[in-house]
Amino acid sequence: MHIKSTKIVRFIKQSMMGRTMKSKLFGLNLQSNMTLNLMRKMDFERIGRNCFNPKAAKSISNHNLEVWPGFYSAMQKLESGPLIMLDLTNKVVRKDTVLSFIEELESANKSRETIQDEMKGKIVVTSYGQSKKTYRVDRIDFDRTPCSSFKNAEDQDVQFGRYYKDKYNVNIKNRTQPVLVSISERSGQEIVLIPEICEMTGLTDSQRANFNLMKDLSHILHKDANIRKNEAQELIKQLQNQEKIRKIINEWKIDFEQQPFQLEGQRITGGQVLMGQNASGQRSTFNIDCNPQDFDRNIQQEMFNQIPLKTWGIFFEQNNQKDADAFVRELQKCLEQFKYKADKPQLFCIQGRGYQAWENELKKKLNPSVSAIVLIAPGQKGKSPIYDQVKKLLIQNLPVPSQVILAQTISKGKNLRSIINKVVIQINAKIGGEPWALTDMPFLNQPTMIVGYDVHHKKKQKSLLAICATINQQANRYWSKVFEQKGEFEEIAKELEQVIIEAMEAFKTHNKIFPKQVVFYRDGVGESQKSLILTNEIDQIHSALNKLGVKDSCKFIFVMVNKRVKTKFMLDTNGRLENPKCGTVVDHSVTPSEYYDFFLVSQICRTGVATPSHYTVLYDGIKSKAEDIIKLTYRLCYLYYNYSGPVKIPAPVKYADKLAKMMGERGNIQPHNHYEKIKGLYYI
Repeated sequence: MHIKSTKIVRFIKQSMMGRTMKSKLFGLNLQSNMTLNLMRKMDFERIGRNCFNPKAAKSISNHNLEVWPGFYSAMQKLESGPLIMLDLTNKVVRKDTVLSFIEELESANKSRETIQDEMKGKIVVTSYGQSKKTYRVDRIDFDRTPCSSFKNAEDQDVQFGRYYKDKYNVNIKNRTQPVLVSISERSGQEIVLIPEICEMTGLTDSQRANFNLMKDLSHILHKDANIRKNEAQELIKQLQNQEKIRKIINEWKIDFEQQPFQLEGQRITGGQVLMGQNASGQRSTFNIDCNPQDFDRNIQQEMFNQIPLKTWGIFFEQNNQKDADAFVRELQKCLEQFKYKADKPQLFCIQGRGYQAWENELKKKLNPSVSAIVLIAPGQKGKSPIYDQVKKLLIQNLPVPSQVILAQTISKGKNLRSIINKVVIQINAKIGGEPWALTDMPFLNQPTMIVGYDVHHKKKQKSLLAICATINQQANRYWSKVFEQKGEFEEIAKELEQVIIEAMEAFKTHNKIFPKQVVFYRDGVGESQKSLILTNEIDQIHSALNKLGVKDSCKFIFVMVNKRVKTKFMLDTNGRLENPKCGTVVDHSVTPSEYYDFFLVSQICRTGVATPSHYTVLYDGIKSKAEDIIKLTYRLCYLYYNYSGPVKIPAPVKYADKLAKMMGERGNIQPHNHYEKIKGLYYI
């Protein structure tokens, strides 16, 4: 294992002083809350564990938005002692009112129940008073209006509209609008708000799809390492220099160190990517550590294992005939570049427009003997009028792997060759091929299955468990399946035992032997749920192995994956801060002490500051070396075939996340059993 020592600075960790805090664990929560309260005394607005400064808001007037800068803070007891985490965060505030948002939903004929669901849990900002306040909406009360009354402190009936007029000199124009209800977390009291004088926060889907808006926002939101360090240190200075804050700090005998916590890290390097074979059987290879542009170019060649395309077709609407012709011309060049064995695709022109026309044509032409199809779809990115319904049809009823490309993308012509090269790579992966493989993979010197699983949640439907398990020696071909849980928002996998039995049987069918080792990667679980995983899911795995009669011959390791962490690392290069290189690992000082765990920066981050993923080994029956599990975890991040380069989490769990979302967002649909036979990544 090639590891280089690198100096890493974790700038969001500031060392704390104070004997009381070091001696008792309850002091951690006390200290965390005290830090938040100190920020409130500096007129920061608290939302959850975040504090924002409305007075320092930055306006994006051309998009009718403003951004509040802020901080996240939390006290943690780690290997090196109690440390406080500080991380920069932001809150986007829209200038449209809550009333206009409600009216927009009503004009779209949304029911009151749907509007309730849309607003519940939303953070709104008051537009009146000397300082803006934020509230979390618990519900909309459609039975009350600004003309409704409440009892004041003198037991007098006062209309809500009159109350806001007298206290804030605000005139409520719409007298029939409903009111918002927020329950105070501190007192439990009901707070009534008027939608007309409250503003929405966060971005809508249409705003997220606005390229120019997101580009303007990125300049504010994605701050580099040096700026983050300076702003965190500036906050510490404010805490130390303001007299009212300094008095509290002195009373508690606490101080904040100006300089951030520093520690040594490691970097995993080396290894080769394996591509196709030449005439003499020698495989083409390239270095895993090449730059992103070279990685992208190097995979555009004959793949590790290419499944021939025999019966396949291309579907398009009549007005996209020119785009289809251009696609076919470029596709033929790409297939030649990949040396791909493919028959000429049949072309099918959709007569008419809309989903029904597509459904009629697809039902006429498709059956399970078709290898794959390409859909040249109308519409814009993220807004194709036929995408969701057609995908649902092909997953449930017409089991043919499909790849969608927008007609607009073809007509623009920009980077078309590269785009179609990636279409070829994805088609191969979807029909059971293996675009590339890796050398130097720990654990794979004997029959080993690597499993990733995740649970998807959505309101008013049962939680959905998705599992993706490798079945070959290169750990790049998968058996995949989804299982519906018994309840809504049920995170713990209650049916895991049966799921593991089916995955093990699939491995045996492919290899004529059960695996000797299994590596589990479990995503989607918070740090507080470790004990539930230990007592529930890991016990189910033991039970599954016991029922299969392989409890003694098959050992496993269980790794919990947490990609939503606040931790940030910055590389100190002679005083200049930058993002750590992909493959950077930290497994000491800033990790909890009760388990073996590590932080890994696997992805390449071009803007802002890279967020590592946190891995906790909850069980290790293999008795593996720490360097082997770290190395395997990092290598697996290169085997996600929907991206050229390493992703943030290992491919098996990334695929499980993708599978869960694709089925869960479409109403917990169950894929046709034909996909199990293909063993392809039809859902990427």
